[in-house]
Amino acid sequence: MLTGHRENAEWALAMCPTEPFVLSGGKDKSVLLWSIQDSITSLGSTNWLITEDIPKLGARMAFKGHDANVRDVQFCPSSAQEFCSVGDDSCFIIWDARSDGPVKKLEKVHGAREIHCVDWNAQDTNLILTG
Repeated sequence: MLTGHRENAEWALAMCPTEPFVLSGGKDKSVLLWSIQDSITSLGSTNWLITEDIPKLGARMAFKGHDANVRDVQFCPSSAQEFCSVGDDSCFIIWDARSDGPVKKLEKVHGAREIHCVDWNAQDTNLILTG
């Protein structure tokens, strides 16, 4: 079980295409990054699939920059370190896991309306779609 959000994280979830990383966003206004590799290391040879105790995996990193619920997250198709997020605050944020804060934050991308989805073009990483 992935842990770390302080409130529900119901919709925003992405798997990295190049590394064993998972992103999520939630009502706590944060984006969290996990490494599935961390769970393999922490579990060792324990066969937890046959027990009722599901192991918990804490987030590797947390990113703060939204002022409202984070609705969607997406990895850059060519980089495990770069990703973006959108939310109810009408902000679009590009992140880099090697940086302390947002790389680029665009506010009121859809006017004052919330943004529900984002997708990064796999053929041209200069193109990102929001809706």
